[in-house]
Amino acid sequence: MTTQPERQSLTFYPPRYFDLSPTYHSWAKLTAAGVHALRKPPPGLGHSTYISSVMSHKPFFRLFYYLNHPIRFVRVVGTVVEIGAPTPLLVLFTLDDGSGATVEVKLERLRPDQLDKTGTHESNTVVPNVRVESGIGFLNVLVDGTVVDIGTVLRVQCSLDSYRQINQLELKQCSVIKSTADEIRNWVGTAKYMRDILQEPWVLSAKDQAKLDRRYSREQQAKRDKEIKENQRKTLRQRAKEEWYRVRDEKKKVLEEKLERRRQKEEVLMNRGALV
Repeated sequence: MTTQPERQSLTFYPPRYFDLSPTYHSWAKLTAAGVHALRKPPPGLGHSTYISSVMSHKPFFRLFYYLNHPIRFVRVVGTVVEIGAPTPLLVLFTLDDGSGATVEVKLERLRPDQLDKTGTHESNTVVPNVRVESGIGFLNVLVDGTVVDIGTVLRVQCSLDSYRQINQLELKQCSVIKSTADEIRNWVGTAKYMRDILQEPWVLSAKDQAKLDRRYSREQQAKRDKEIKENQRKTLRQRAKEEWYRVRDEKKKVLEEKLERRRQKEEVLMNRGALV
């Protein structure tokens, strides 16, 4: 595994440039050791809250860096060496891919109120093709109906998290590698990805930066224009509301004055009758 250079020598681009990153919108093919080489955003840059109008992801996912490559999603292929359930709603399994490190994968189970009552979907986890069966003394994780056991080779696609300063994976997609040929093919893909994309820092040309700056400027202007129009609509609605209340109050006042004049006339007539 390539050791990351000193962060001070790297250029960390603003989030508005991420759409041109080869890693930001993709499943970065990493080894377990590569996952642990990921670092959080450097001081001053903070977490990415940038959502492009062209490509957006909701909910927001945590951002990490390999060199200066922004990464939110990773793909790892490894052998299951441990499975456990520390809480009723969480399953953890550890993958070993021979890179000199293991990585922990978190699988979230659905709460009882989240389960599909119709029986249309058999999954009881956040991953559609993964099901957990558990009881006193047993815990089974099934991927596409195949029981995952110690020694099973999995391809996992995950978002990123950390626990006690150790990087972890949050499972989003999963499949079982059933042949040695498929395992080798995935390993070759990982090696090629790390060599061709991650080995060198991400470099943006001045031309690409200018292009994205123009697009970012347009997006910000469109956002400001939208806010201005929304404020104008709110102002018009408020003025219309105030005008409606003004007219209502005037009509109410006129009506009250009319009723008061009628009451006074009736009072005068009644008083006249009382004097006769």
